[in-house]
Amino acid sequence: MSRYAARREVRGAQLHDQLEAAGVRVRARSLRGLAEEVPVSYNDVDVGATCERTRLAGRVARLEPIRVVKG
Repeated sequence: MSRYAARREVRGAQLHDQLEAAGVRVRARSLRGLAEEVPVSYNDVDVGATCERTRLAGRVARLEPIRVVKG
């Protein structure tokens, strides 16, 4: 889904409530801008799986982000 499509499909307030319910704290300048950042507007890229498939490297740990700053 493109960002434009996401903005038409998703309400920023609804996304904010969903993320907060999942334990994700959100601070956005506008709810419209937040709607553009809906997770389905991003491709799922698994670099680790690609490296394992091509035998370039193997996984030794799984990292999870604790904070994301976009600006």
